[in-house]
Amino acid sequence: MKKYPQAALGLALGLFLIWWLFRDMDWPGVVHALRNAHPLWLLAATGFMFLTFVARVQRWSYIVRTAKPVPFRTLFSATQIGFLATFTLPLRAGEFIRAYVLARLAKLPFSQCFAFVALDRVTDIAGLIAVMIVSLLTLHPGGDIILPKQILANPIPANFIQTGAIAAGIALALVVGSLVLLYLNRELALKVADQATHLGTRVLTGMVHPFSKGLTRRAETILLAIEKRVHVMLDSFADGLHVFRSAPDMAKSIAFSLLTWFFAVLFLDCTLNAFGVERPWYTSCIMQAAIAAAVSVPGPPGFIGLYHTAVLVALGAVGAVNAKTGYAVAGAVALVMHLLNLVPVVVVGLICLKVENLGLLSLRRASEDAAEVNADVETVEEA
Repeated sequence: MKKYPQAALGLALGLFLIWWLFRDMDWPGVVHALRNAHPLWLLAATGFMFLTFVARVQRWSYIVRTAKPVPFRTLFSATQIGFLATFTLPLRAGEFIRAYVLARLAKLPFSQCFAFVALDRVTDIAGLIAVMIVSLLTLHPGGDIILPKQILANPIPANFIQTGAIAAGIALALVVGSLVLLYLNRELALKVADQATHLGTRVLTGMVHPFSKGLTRRAETILLAIEKRVHVMLDSFADGLHVFRSAPDMAKSIAFSLLTWFFAVLFLDCTLNAFGVERPWYTSCIMQAAIAAAVSVPGPPGFIGLYHTAVLVALGAVGAVNAKTGYAVAGAVALVMHLLNLVPVVVVGLICLKVENLGLLSLRRASEDAAEVNADVETVEEA
């Protein structure tokens, strides 16, 4: 039952962001911009969106085939059903569902499939790092960033974007460093992770203790369960890292990661061309980095509000949203970009569910049960 209040809170946040961004919108201007959008550019954008689907599955195939050959259709169905779940269900259920669908269709252990999903996210980082490097090297605002008052009343300091990009780069470097440590010395990496999560548990329970002993016990129980889950996930993830012992497969996976993000950037660029938005050549990279950062935080299903905020802020950061271009055009761009992301994912995901004769909600329950069983099994084995 706790999931439903969390889902409602996420949806409420998304609706609030939509209201906040579009509360003073010139809707006749939005309609005018939509009517004047170039259909061929929108068609090209949709084509690049579908190409990201194919490239993403091909990238994953070089990881999964270390266990056994799996048909492209199976990988495609698992990936698209997982994305459908990510877009429509709360609490980022998509990754567990993708692993469960692969395990069910390919007859592989769930723990191994979840490791493959986690490892796919690692190769995904390679493409994201490339996009962020371009963003960091190209975005140098000459002064404070002035966004339309409908988006933000106060200007954004010029160094805020650079500081945020550097901080994100450091965070990504730490993630990559941790993975290298996990690959080279699994025992040491798990020991460090256990100590870090245990320290976090002690700090958080210490903060709660002055208020209620009963609340402290409940918090400690929850945090200890999280500790166990983190250890199990890292341990399973380490099992999947053996794919990197194959240099050709690693290189191919990273290459398709770069190709996936390249198609994603072209999707954004085609959409901007459809609306005739004048901007610097690197705008799509800035926008993609902003979108990736926005949708990485817990939020509403479908990334409602978060996606639109990222698009509008990115356009404002490069000077593509101003009094001359009009806020209505930017609003139309944000709405269409989100729909061109959402609709193909939902349609293709539903088709895959139908083809594989699966149900989304039943998959969610089954994947959660499989994750719990896997965690219990790992704990028993350690004991």
